[in-house]
Amino acid sequence: MVDTVPSRKFEFTVPRLKAISPPDGQTKATRTVDYTDAKERGLLLRVSYAGSKTFVAKATGINGRRKKTLGRFSPDGTGDGITLADARLATKVFRGEYASGRDVMAEIRGDKENHSAAPTVNAIIAEYLELHVKSLKTAHQVEAILIGSNRYRKTGEGHPTISDMIGRMKFRDVKRRDVQAMIDRIVKRGTPYMANRVLEITNHLFKWAIRREIDEAVEYNVADLIERQREAPCERWLTDNEISALWGKLDEIAVPDVALIYRLLIVTGQREGEVLGMRWSELDFEKGEWIIPAERTKSERTQLVPMSTLFRQFVAGRGRTSEWVFPTGTYRGKTSKSGRRSRSSFANGHREVVEAVGVDYFRFHDLRRTVTTHLGELGFSEFVAGRVLNHAQAGITGRHYNFYGYRDEKLQALEAWSYKLMWLTGQTPPGDLIARLDKWGFGDKWAERPWNLAQWHQSGEKIVQLSR
Repeated sequence: MVDTVPSRKFEFTVPRLKAISPPDGQTKATRTVDYTDAKERGLLLRVSYAGSKTFVAKATGINGRRKKTLGRFSPDGTGDGITLADARLATKVFRGEYASGRDVMAEIRGDKENHSAAPTVNAIIAEYLELHVKSLKTAHQVEAILIGSNRYRKTGEGHPTISDMIGRMKFRDVKRRDVQAMIDRIVKRGTPYMANRVLEITNHLFKWAIRREIDEAVEYNVADLIERQREAPCERWLTDNEISALWGKLDEIAVPDVALIYRLLIVTGQREGEVLGMRWSELDFEKGEWIIPAERTKSERTQLVPMSTLFRQFVAGRGRTSEWVFPTGTYRGKTSKSGRRSRSSFANGHREVVEAVGVDYFRFHDLRRTVTTHLGELGFSEFVAGRVLNHAQAGITGRHYNFYGYRDEKLQALEAWSYKLMWLTGQTPPGDLIARLDKWGFGDKWAERPWNLAQWHQSGEKIVQLSR
């Protein structure tokens, strides 16, 4: 039979500590009882009325008295407890350090205060948005992944943001497993593409914070070494029938400016941000050129877009009420800060447009792939199509030495594409366009194509379609 504990001070042994019963009652005075080890000075066992038994070390020094919780009593050291032997050793070390002038508990309190003042991921995101993201061409896309788009913040529809998933954590507390869990959460939604974008932005956010030493306790990037998801190559482009269907429905399902923006994306092959941000000062109707400045292009290279027949038809007749070709509308008495139509105001209704047309879903970037595919079908090389789309040029020569704009080559490509679009959408091309295309050799090149030039006949000043 195990001995009962005769007093609150005795030499601790495992059987005697196991035999201690919780104190009776739950008043403040009897909520816990301390027992003192007669063998190791300063070692206490604190027993609560709930039955928990915790080792506590006491020490006295020049800074007064200190106590330190060592851990819960574990007879055999299993779990997260501490054995009697380890408790005695820890007490000896604690008393020795305190006697030598080191205040361990003050250090712990200081660490806790430092931790409390340490920045959260949300605090770093706020600085990142202000000091870095707002200068990017893709600022709205990065912001949407970090904190969500306006629509997401209002409705909650869409992917969870980085702020949602790890924003409240202290930056120094984020572990690689936390970032991996965030990526896994997005992958489970079936969107590896978005998972990779989140990983890219998280990686850059953390590197940026470390370089600026926003939290000096963080010295390495926990987002490194996380494996990217395998993305299926995107092969979506619009066929002839899909282009005809979209073109014919736009006036029914979209306001005039939105319908025109869709058509210009198809006609020019340029990015939506470049079309939405078009200024009148960038357009030279006399020379027939739209010059997109380098600071507005992804490649950071000035883009010359020759004005095709359809481009002139769409843009030349617009009234100039602003410096922007597509100024923002007024909503509840307010306009956007930039004064131009924002991407979100244009893109928010895109899914409804696609559903109304009755085609498979496509992204705006798929319209650039559409233009490239059809230019290839019209007989143009990938090189010319790449110049039309202003793709970054490979190699030192292309990037740093060749500044020829390929205006004539791009003009022929865009006029040929303009012609086919008119043919697809039931429009009669003007005679001068047919004449130019024939002069450039497309009369022979397209002789066996459905959109051949021979189907048109000029009767006086009128162009007549002979066959379809």
